[in-house]
Amino acid sequence: MQLTVGQLLEAVNGTLLYGNRESTFRYVCTDSRQAMTTELFIPLVGEVHDGHQYLKNAVANGAAGFLTQTEAVPENAGFAVLVEDTTKALGQLASYVRDQLDVTVIGITGSVGKTTTRQFVASVVSQLGKTLATSGNFNNHIGLPLTILKAEGDEKYLVLEMGMNHLGEISYLSRIAKPDIGIITMIGTSHIEYLGSRENILKAKMEITDGMNDKGILLLHGDNDLLSQASTEKQVYYFGETNARYPYRVVSEDGVFWMDEATYEIPITGIHNIQNASAAVLLGKLLGATPKEIQSGLSAFQSVGLRQKTETLGEIQVILDCYNASADSDKAALRVLGKTKGQRKIAVLGPIGELGEFQSSILQEVGEAVQENQIDKLVCVEEASHWIQIGAMDAGMNPEDIVFCPNREEFIQKTYNLWAAGDVVLFKASRAYRLEELYENLKQFLSDNKE
Repeated sequence: MQLTVGQLLEAVNGTLLYGNRESTFRYVCTDSRQAMTTELFIPLVGEVHDGHQYLKNAVANGAAGFLTQTEAVPENAGFAVLVEDTTKALGQLASYVRDQLDVTVIGITGSVGKTTTRQFVASVVSQLGKTLATSGNFNNHIGLPLTILKAEGDEKYLVLEMGMNHLGEISYLSRIAKPDIGIITMIGTSHIEYLGSRENILKAKMEITDGMNDKGILLLHGDNDLLSQASTEKQVYYFGETNARYPYRVVSEDGVFWMDEATYEIPITGIHNIQNASAAVLLGKLLGATPKEIQSGLSAFQSVGLRQKTETLGEIQVILDCYNASADSDKAALRVLGKTKGQRKIAVLGPIGELGEFQSSILQEVGEAVQENQIDKLVCVEEASHWIQIGAMDAGMNPEDIVFCPNREEFIQKTYNLWAAGDVVLFKASRAYRLEELYENLKQFLSDNKE
């Protein structure tokens, strides 16, 4: 939305170095390489890069003006505003803009499923009015403010994903976004290395209420052991499958589910995705959407990035789920693999990041899930994945059905004769391990070795 420099000064408590308080700008940019016409450039300062180095480039690319932490700046932009901290000012400006918007803000967090839930929610509420939603992984102290600052001003709904790996981070995001409705998908073990316990993870996720007003509503996954017992003064609605006390209980099959006497279908497999979608159904009902409108939203769902993306290599079906990993998402992916039709089910698994002292026990749980889902072959990639191997063998998997690759270079070498027509192959690991690159290596290998 369009703002004046005077409003900017008020929002960020800044000092006008030069320019006119009546000048205007529209939108915000943090990348000086982009072409700009009416944008405010904000040079962010990080551990490695300092955006102030690119002020001249931003001005040359058409920035209307910029924020700065130093008075030594180019003088050929429309205006320059001095602030104490440009990153802090980004959040302040986003908070100011959020207060100008006549929208219903929906905040979404959770250890697992928040991005998929965000996509379902955005698809459903867009049936009711203009919607702005987080894109990609813009869910941190930079991405969330930038999303808010994309607002045109006529939106009806704002759907914001909130991520964290330490206490206090979601509180900061919530105080900027001021959600009217909060959704928590799951409390698992993601980031447990930094938080120390699932109870602390719950505490961090419940910070989503910190920016809510007294009328704020919270939607919780009632089948999760910690969320079902969470203490809050907010009005709570539960979605879930196993406990009949919840008014919006889900009864499901793969891809189809029944909720409050209506039937819904989603274009993606997995019971965990039905649970994610059920949060969007519950929200839609609370906002007054009809079952037809909700179904239209669910049908419009599109998965993001490398989340349960399916491809084919000749007669081999591949499930790429490499964006991120946790114990819960690994187990969910293995359930999907186990239920997918194919001659053999093969799981290519790498480690899960940020587990700290819990790494061995959690990865062994993943290994147990491999056997529980009757996966035919297991390929473990990277040294830490030997705990997955151990868990699978302890659960009864034949060691001859496990291939251990302690480093990425051994992947093709040890698996070159593993693949066969009719196989269904899952690639799953934390993003840092870039398992999609191994998939590309496999694709090239199979292409080069066609008969």
